[in-house]
Amino acid sequence: MRRKNPSLKSYLLKDRDCALENLNRRREITTTRFIRQLFFGGPEVATVILGFLFLTFVAFTQTKKCLSDIFKNSQTSSLHSYLSSPFMDKKPVLPIIFGIPGLELEKEWADFFQKVSPFGFILFARNLKEPKQIIRLVQQFHEVCDREDLAILIDEEGGRVQRLPQPNWKRYPSARSLVEDGGTEEKIQQRIHQNYWQLGKGLKDLGITVDAAPVADLLIPDAHDVIGDRAFASDPQDVAAFARACANGLGEAGVIPTVKHLPGYGRAAVDPHEELPIVREKEDFLKKSDFLPFQMLADLPWGMTSHLLFPELDDKWPATLSKKIISDIIRDWIGFEGVLVTDCLFMKALSGTMPERIQRCLEVGCDLALHSHGELVDLERAVVGMQPISDLSWERWEKSLDWVNEKTNY
Repeated sequence: MRRKNPSLKSYLLKDRDCALENLNRRREITTTRFIRQLFFGGPEVATVILGFLFLTFVAFTQTKKCLSDIFKNSQTSSLHSYLSSPFMDKKPVLPIIFGIPGLELEKEWADFFQKVSPFGFILFARNLKEPKQIIRLVQQFHEVCDREDLAILIDEEGGRVQRLPQPNWKRYPSARSLVEDGGTEEKIQQRIHQNYWQLGKGLKDLGITVDAAPVADLLIPDAHDVIGDRAFASDPQDVAAFARACANGLGEAGVIPTVKHLPGYGRAAVDPHEELPIVREKEDFLKKSDFLPFQMLADLPWGMTSHLLFPELDDKWPATLSKKIISDIIRDWIGFEGVLVTDCLFMKALSGTMPERIQRCLEVGCDLALHSHGELVDLERAVVGMQPISDLSWERWEKSLDWVNEKTNY
C-alpha cells in the first residue's frame, strides 16, 4: 500500500511548533545570561544594567503622563485643537445657527465664525437698524464663512413678532387679523398670500433667506397667549390652508418658509420661554387636531420644533429633545421630510446645560440647533465635540433651495 504524502498544512504546523520551541529556548538562555551578568558580572555591569532599567522606567512614566494630559486636555479644549489643526484645509459646516449681540460683526466673533463655519445665522431686533447696515452685516456673515449657501434667518411673522423696526419697514398685521378681516376663504387666502409676498420681498432685498413662518399651531381659546393671534384659526383644515398661502407667498418672494411649531404649540398652558408646557391629551385626539395641520403641510421645506411635553407620547423629553416624537410623529406620522430646526434652545422649558441640549437635539433627529444669543465663550462651548452636518441634513437643505427656486420661477 502506498503511503499518502503529508499535506502542506501538516508541514506548516510542524514548522510552526519547531519555531515556537526554538524561540522559547532562546528566551530562557537570554534571561539566564541577564541574571548572571547582573549578579556575577561585577559592580560595573550591574550599575549599567540597573541604570538602563531606571531610565526606561522614567521614560515610560513620563510618556504615560504626557498621553494622559493630552487626553484630559482634549476633552476641555478640543475646540482649540480642532481650530488650530494644520490639516483643516476645508471647513466642515456645523449643524448650528448662531445669533450675535450687536449691529456689526466684531473681529473676535468674525475670527470664531471663520474657523468653525456654522450653518447659518439668525437676526433679531438687536441686529437691525436700517437697510444698508443689515445688508452689510449679512455680507460680513458670508465673507467670514466663505459660503454662498449660508442660511440667514429671521423670525418675522407680523403682528407682535416682528424684528424689522419702524419707520424703515412696514408693520405687518398678525396672522389672526388677516383672517378676521373677512371675506370668502379664497379671498382670505389671497390676502395672506399677498401680505407674506410683500413681507418676503423686503427680507429678500436684505439678503435674508429663511423666515420662521408660518405658524400652523391651532388657536386654542383657553391656552396661554404665547401663540394667541399668531395662529390663523382654530380649525385644522383652515389653519393648513392659510399657512400654505403664507408659505407660498414667502416662497414666491424668494424666501424659504419654516412651518412651526411641530408637532403643535397651540395647546400650551404656560409660556415655554419661562417653563415647560405639558399637554396631556391622548395621541389619537392630537392626531385629529393639533398635529393635523402639520401633516397637511408636510411637503414644506423647513420646520421648527416645539418645547412641549406630551406625556402620552414621551413622559420624559419635550418634543425638541424626544427621539420618539421626532421619529414616530414628526418624521413618520406627519411625514415631514424637510429641514428640522429647533426653536430657541435658551428657553427655560428645556433642562440641562446648553451643550447638553445641543447634543441631545441633534442626536434625536433635529437637523439644526438654534443658538440664538450668548457671549462668545458660550458659542465656543456650544461647538466643542460637534460633528459636521450630516449628509442627509445637507440633502434636505439642498432640496429646500430647489423648492424656493421653483417657487420664484413659477
